[in-house]
Amino acid sequence: MTIDELIVRACTSILGLEPSGQTRLSGGCIHEVLHIECPEGTSCVMKLAPISDRDILAAESENLQALANHGAIRVPAVLGLHESETHAVLVLESLAVGSMGDARWEEFGQALADLHSAYGPERYGFSRDNYIGRTPQVNAWTEDWVEFNIQCRISPQVVRARDTGLLDSSATAMLDAVMERLDRFIPRNPTASLLHGDLWSGNALVLETGSIALIDPACSIGDAWADMAMMRLFGGFPAGCQDAWRSALGFKEADDRVAVYQLYHMLNHLNLFGGSYLGGVMELAGRLS
Repeated sequence: MTIDELIVRACTSILGLEPSGQTRLSGGCIHEVLHIECPEGTSCVMKLAPISDRDILAAESENLQALANHGAIRVPAVLGLHESETHAVLVLESLAVGSMGDARWEEFGQALADLHSAYGPERYGFSRDNYIGRTPQVNAWTEDWVEFNIQCRISPQVVRARDTGLLDSSATAMLDAVMERLDRFIPRNPTASLLHGDLWSGNALVLETGSIALIDPACSIGDAWADMAMMRLFGGFPAGCQDAWRSALGFKEADDRVAVYQLYHMLNHLNLFGGSYLGGVMELAGRLS
């Protein structure tokens, strides 16, 4: 089956319409992303992946649904997941994107605070494992946030980087020492919040209305500062957005917590993209030494 045939089958099975045109979208770092036009003004976004990556798309679908169910933040609706013998296709609502100059960032900061309001009992994890980029992300439930970050976040990244030669014995020992004293930097029982999980600026879309929607989540339940830590990496978010978030939640700055959560993402980037991220990993480890 050709890709064009796959798109037709996905459209007809999920939307009940045949496609009339397609445009490749930017930002598809892992999978091909297409904007699909259909008759009668209907459109959608499709993510195409080899069938071996089916679980990545299934996890994204469930993560988007979790955010949609909460209701605080706009996300594209999940229209369906189509499978063939060779491919999986995630079909999403097409959002009308606007200009960055029209973005209402303070409003988004307040909406993010609503997302991060208390989610339920203080336990941490998620209903399923998922992915941060291509990296498997373990979300085993635990009542101890420190242990969750050691066992489900930092340690798997350190082991992967060590085993592939990206971390030498000295760097590994330094990171192991950080994990041994992690309870000095992050609380064992923070308020449990629903997290986007991969909240860098590229996953925030300014819509025609000026409101902000989020895409590509890697959800879990955890400390709200974990999302803010990612928001301060790789381009960052406007200060007004961060201030509105912090004010709405009554938070003071939490530099050590931010450094711990950024360490996880920098380790993941080291594992995904190579040694250019080693300096960032070791700088954060040094701050936590």
